[in-house]
Amino acid sequence: MEFILSQNNGDGTSLCEYLLVVPADLIKVFGESGINDDPYKSVINFIFEAKNNPEIIFTLYDYKATTAYSSGCPYTPAQFIALKTRYNFHIGSIVAHDDYHINLFRKWVYATVARSKRNMYDEFNRIMQK
Repeated sequence: MEFILSQNNGDGTSLCEYLLVVPADLIKVFGESGINDDPYKSVINFIFEAKNNPEIIFTLYDYKATTAYSSGCPYTPAQFIALKTRYNFHIGSIVAHDDYHINLFRKWVYATVARSKRNMYDEFNRIMQK
C-alpha cells in the first residue's frame, strides 16, 4: 500500500502508535509543507492518505518536543527541524484503522525514507567517481 500527502486536515485522528525517525529526513523526503506555522504543540505535522483509498488517513507528528511548548524542552523549533538523530514521532489515526493498516503505514514511511537516503548516497558516489 502506498500513501500520499493529503489535503485532509487530519481531524478525528488520535495517537495510536509511534515511529522512530530523523526529523530532518522527514522534511527532506516529504517537504517543508509539514512544518507548522504555529509550533506550540507540534513543529512537524504531515497528513497522509492511502493512495487508493482517501478514507485511510494517518498523521505523523512530534508532540510537545520543543521550546515553543515549554522552555524545559531540549530543542528550539529550528533545531528540531534540522535534528539528525531519531525522534519518536506520533502516528495518529482514525480509531477504525486496525493494526494491519498502521503497520503498512509505518513500513511505507521507513521504506520511503530509506529509498531517499540510498538515492542520495548513489548520487554522491557518482559525483565522487567523476
